[in-house]
Amino acid sequence: MNSLESAYMCLERPIVFGELKQIQKKLKKEGIVFPLIQQNYYPHHREMIITPDFPLVGKIGHAHAGYGKMKIKSDEEIQDFKSIIAINNDYVTLEPFVQWDFDMRIQKIGRDYRGFKRTSPNWKGNTGNSSVIEDLEVTPVYKRWVDECSRLFGGLDILGLDLLHSKETGRDYILELNDTAIGLVHKYEIEDMSLMRDMALAKLCVYYAPPPLPISSSSPSSSSSSSSTTSSEHKESEPDRQSNVEIQKSDAEKIKELEEMVASLEVNLAKEKKTVKDLNEQISAAKKKKGFFS
Repeated sequence: MNSLESAYMCLERPIVFGELKQIQKKLKKEGIVFPLIQQNYYPHHREMIITPDFPLVGKIGHAHAGYGKMKIKSDEEIQDFKSIIAINNDYVTLEPFVQWDFDMRIQKIGRDYRGFKRTSPNWKGNTGNSSVIEDLEVTPVYKRWVDECSRLFGGLDILGLDLLHSKETGRDYILELNDTAIGLVHKYEIEDMSLMRDMALAKLCVYYAPPPLPISSSSPSSSSSSSSTTSSEHKESEPDRQSNVEIQKSDAEKIKELEEMVASLEVNLAKEKKTVKDLNEQISAAKKKKGFFS
């Protein structure tokens, strides 16, 4: 699953953008275009002296899902935008507004890739209830983009790369990288959740329940050959046997620890269920006393 470092770093837009910029430089050396949108960073509204050309999209802080965004078409509007920012201590990013006909998301969960294309009458494609989502072919270039992103911050097994398709130029623009908070498309929700579950179980097995060590079976030929070995060879193999016993012992300790954790959780769950039951009984008694059911 995604690393703890990635969960922390992906909270801040400028940090993620800086890493995407490094991917852009890396792929450029290989002749691969990584069409990252231009982004200007301002730590405070007082720093917003020189801005890119209009129209712009202003984004406040680390807000997502369409919140904290404003379309800015003139100097007068940017002054209004600055007045709003002035009452907070959030940073601001400004990006050129792209007149898009559809936006895209390239999703990666483990080794599974999906592409989605969305059309919407709103300039914020992720707001309102009138957007339409279709499947999109995941090309080798798209795969390379998300594979590079999946190596950031110690590793991301779950991610979504968001893009815009320009209506005027036909070019794609990479907007941002989303980590685990990607939101699943309803059509594939059950299947994608199953992929995440299987990944989590596989990781738990790796860390807490490794496969048992293979036990070599003895055969007449092996016993006859072993009888011809020298005593010094037997002495050399003794440390190996001891290390195998220690490994098996550590595995048993991990399994015992997990079993104790499960038992503790079951006890706590039983207590919580009893608490909920008692509270429901108290609520019912209070309602009857007040005559709610009369």
